[in-house]
Amino acid sequence: MNYPKDVLNIFFNALLRNEKAIIWLHQNNYLELAAFTNSLYGIQKAEDWLLKTNHKSWAMLSRAIKKDSDSLIWLIDNGYTDFAAIVGMIHEDTNSEHWLLKNEKFPQLKMGELLRRNF
Repeated sequence: MNYPKDVLNIFFNALLRNEKAIIWLHQNNYLELAAFTNSLYGIQKAEDWLLKTNHKSWAMLSRAIKKDSDSLIWLIDNGYTDFAAIVGMIHEDTNSEHWLLKNEKFPQLKMGELLRRNF
């Protein structure tokens, strides 16, 4: 996740269903982050957009968080190990959390913590 720190902070607020943060992401051309957030909370149109654009990994992450095992396999098979670790962390896999820490994936770790507590 290569985004500026201020963008990540706004994204994390969006994950907590902060509408102003979601709007900011849209207005500042971070459409994939806004669409992922909306997809995660059940807006199919957002997931469809992710799949049609070059953001399939975000759609697969949303599905995997919702316990779609095929999407988790897709993430692993396509090299999105950090996204797969987020999923594991959300579903209480301590190995995933340790992997994120060991590999210094701090934004992904924060994302996993937020979603584990609030999803």
